[in-house]
Amino acid sequence: MLLLAHLVLLLLLRLLLRTLLLSLLATHSPDELHAYILDLGGRNFRSFEELPHIGAVIYASEETFEERLQRLLHHLSVQIEQRQQIISSADARGFTDFNLRFSAQAMPAIVVLIDNFAELQLLDNYDKLFAESLLPLVRGAMNVGICFVVATNAPNNLQGLYSLFGERITFKQANTDRYMDIVGRGAIELGDTPGRGYIRRDRKVLLFQAAMPAGFFDETASTLRTEAQDISVLAQHMKMALAARGRRYAPPTPIHVLPEHVPLSAVLREVGGAGVAHEAQVRRG
Repeated sequence: MLLLAHLVLLLLLRLLLRTLLLSLLATHSPDELHAYILDLGGRNFRSFEELPHIGAVIYASEETFEERLQRLLHHLSVQIEQRQQIISSADARGFTDFNLRFSAQAMPAIVVLIDNFAELQLLDNYDKLFAESLLPLVRGAMNVGICFVVATNAPNNLQGLYSLFGERITFKQANTDRYMDIVGRGAIELGDTPGRGYIRRDRKVLLFQAAMPAGFFDETASTLRTEAQDISVLAQHMKMALAARGRRYAPPTPIHVLPEHVPLSAVLREVGGAGVAHEAQVRRG
């Protein structure tokens, strides 16, 4: 059973962020877990696009970023409303209770990962986006199986949202007073040990140590594959395993934008009108 909690990560190594998400995907099938990624820190999650759990990886640098962002937020809003109705109709206490009692109709958990949250604050319409979309989504998500994982440089980047993130991770902070704001009482100076940090779990402050994965090496001590190649191989094996099960699974909903031009023949084929002699172009209004 996947236990859900909103998680915020401060001064994060992106390798740890990728490892966290990949660990979830490797231990849960696409029937159990879907994921959406807002990659706002420099295309660090491109290799995740092949994984069957991924609904979309959206990059701040793409021309259609704002449109895809709005479509993702709308999709999540619809998901929350639909799941609330399903859970209420079943007289269940929440997402976990519903899935335990109605395993045949179990809903997948959804993880929304936002890398470099501060990039969102540069949008011209951020205040409206925050008030009308982000805040209601984060507030309503937990009880219906939707979890936000957010990476940012400082707690003040999440003003208005920070208190909603019960799970928190931080590495060494230049200002030691920040530990109190992030994880609470009991945190002391971390020192200079690479990878040393604090995690707040169930209102407790725990010390942890992150380590860099060594990878696979040949007899000459050279790495056999890059991280991206490893993830690609993993994605292939996942898809093969799903095909071998002999039944279809419900993939995550993709987040697309409308194309600039749509051939009329393609539209007619969608509604059963085959055999169009020529292709007229329909421009998006």
